[in-house]
Amino acid sequence: MKDFNHHCLGVSNKSTKKNYYYNSFFPSSGSGFNKITMNDFFWNLSRKLILFKYSKKFIKFQVRTISLDSFCEKKKISRIELLKIDTEGHEFQVLKGGKKLLRKTKIIQVEIMDKKKLFSKKFTRINNFLIKYNFKLLKIKNIWSVSMLSNIKAIDALYVNKSLI
Repeated sequence: MKDFNHHCLGVSNKSTKKNYYYNSFFPSSGSGFNKITMNDFFWNLSRKLILFKYSKKFIKFQVRTISLDSFCEKKKISRIELLKIDTEGHEFQVLKGGKKLLRKTKIIQVEIMDKKKLFSKKFTRINNFLIKYNFKLLKIKNIWSVSMLSNIKAIDALYVNKSLI
C-alpha cells in the first residue's frame, strides 16, 4: 500500500489553467500561484543571501487547476478530518473551491499570507468566510520567519467545525 498519492495539478476555486511560480532557490518556500514572495525584494534578497543562491530565480509555468470540491468528488472523498492549506497566498481561492466539502470537514489548518499592509483585510475575509461554514477559530500562530526581513505577514490559523466536534 502506498502512503501517499501524487496528483500533478493545483487546487484553486475552479478548473482552469494558472501560472505557477516555482522558487528555484528555495522550492519549499514561496512557490505558488500568487506572486507575493516573488515580488517582495527583501524576502528574495534575504533568502538568497542565507542560502548563497544569488543567481536563482522564480520560474513561471502553466498548471492545470481543479476545485477542492471537484477533486474530492472525482476521488470519492466524502469528508475530511484535517485539511491543511499552505498555498503561499492562494488560500482563499482554495477555500472558495471547497464550499460543499467544508460542511464535511472537521478541522482546517490554514496558512494565511499577504503583504503586511493588506494582511488584516485578508484575514478578516477568510475568517468571516469560515464562520459562515460553522468554523470556530481556535488558535493563531505567527510565522515570524516569513515576516522577518520582508513586507509579508503570515500566520497559521487553526479552525474546528462546531457542528462536527
